[in-house]
Amino acid sequence: MNNILINANIYFIVTTIAIVLFTLFFMVFMFFLIKILIRFNRISKKIEENVNSVNEGILDMVHQVKESFWFNLFFPKSRKQKKN
Repeated sequence: MNNILINANIYFIVTTIAIVLFTLFFMVFMFFLIKILIRFNRISKKIEENVNSVNEGILDMVHQVKESFWFNLFFPKSRKQKKN
């Protein structure tokens, strides 16, 4: 009977140590995962800002090209015909 109690105590001690170690490893893993996700969030915000500024620049260039003399010379604006 005494041998069974010693084995049970050893089992519970080993299990407790394993749970504590698993919890510590899990906490460290989550800490690094959160740091990585924060960095990805910052990078995605920077990319989004740059895409928006590039988009505005491209739209401005298209507007300038459409208003230029040479573009209007080679691609005249179509005239709508009036119905009688």
